[in-house]
Amino acid sequence: MKIDDLLNRYFDGNTTCEEEREIKRFFREEDVPSELEIYRPLFAFFEEEAKQYSPRRQKRYFIYTLSSIAAGLLIILSIAGIKQINQPANFVIIDGYKSTNIQLAREQAQAAFDDVSFSRDEIFETLFSE
Repeated sequence: MKIDDLLNRYFDGNTTCEEEREIKRFFREEDVPSELEIYRPLFAFFEEEAKQYSPRRQKRYFIYTLSSIAAGLLIILSIAGIKQINQPANFVIIDGYKSTNIQLAREQAQAAFDDVSFSRDEIFETLFSE
């Protein structure tokens, strides 16, 4: 009997896709021999599993996954935005430390400008010396 050979090959893992489809078609029919009736629930289970993982269901799963990722990113960006709101708008870094003291920033800036500024005599001497 051909179906017996196909079943033996199926359980050995040596069937092609077409042969597996033929076995499934055989067990969907009403007139299955009584000695092979024990395999019917097995192939019925495979048919049900195939229906559960249809392309439509997979597409829905993909959309849910993508939506979850987008929602997670939105939450992370919202938290980061809230954290940025609590930060002061103006600050200066002096000697590696962040400072929001305006008076200290002005003093440090003036000291830096004083270090690089030239007197009027130094400028004329530099430009017009021969």
